[in-house]
Amino acid sequence: MGGDVMSDEFMVIDVDLHRDQRGSFTKVLSQGIFDRLDEPVEIVEIFSTVSRKYALRGMHFQKEPFGIGKFVWVTSGSILDVVIDLRYGDNRGKVHEINLTGEEGKILWIPRHFAHGFLALSEDAIVNYATTGAYVPSHDFGIKWNSFGYSWPHAPEVLSERDTSFLDFEQWKESE
Repeated sequence: MGGDVMSDEFMVIDVDLHRDQRGSFTKVLSQGIFDRLDEPVEIVEIFSTVSRKYALRGMHFQKEPFGIGKFVWVTSGSILDVVIDLRYGDNRGKVHEINLTGEEGKILWIPRHFAHGFLALSEDAIVNYATTGAYVPSHDFGIKWNSFGYSWPHAPEVLSERDTSFLDFEQWKESE
């Protein structure tokens, strides 16, 4: 596929998606991908979610000292993936978005200090995460999905109680 898209915030990685009469085959992650990043990467946990159409998950992050980076890819279906920069400085609150599908062969790298969420755009979108640290419930936080000035293209129809209970972005900044 085409080249990777890199910014100082995140990286969209094109991987080879091989198709034939049987279906498809993809090498999702490898040391070669890790070597392109600005920080050492060791995968500690891998998660998979299945989300119904217009389900919204997010905006999640893990606080230091247990901050984690994550690779995100879609196996089936499509999502709108949204990332918020939580670092101090001029980019704090900057929002990035990307559509990810199971048909494209793209992986999103999200470093520590970013909140992450997505809106499922298809029936039963299968989304995978490979993280650089273990899940630590006491440091797992989030920002309310509709509090950071982003216009979602479709109102979520399915939200968890937890995701609706997070602090607004401005409240979160004041609590830091």
